[in-house]
Amino acid sequence: MISKAYARRKDKTNWMTVSKLITKLKKTSRYQWLNDIPADVIAQKLRDLDRGYQNFFAGRAKYPRFRKNSTAHSIRFTFDQRHSGKI
Repeated sequence: MISKAYARRKDKTNWMTVSKLITKLKKTSRYQWLNDIPADVIAQKLRDLDRGYQNFFAGRAKYPRFRKNSTAHSIRFTFDQRHSGKI
């Protein structure tokens, strides 16, 4: 999605634009499975991707690419201070 926008129009999309698109996709029956993923995990991965693209456009890194399945996968959760006493 971001790669196509850049390849066709040199469009520099940010993570917030993609996040809004994912929110719309969650409401469709085809992408209902996106609702099973915690929103903070999706947001964190979008921020990571955005950082990769920012580094690419600034000339500090190569074009972002997907990790191979053979590498370790990880996710990060945000700690919500509002619920710290309820654990």
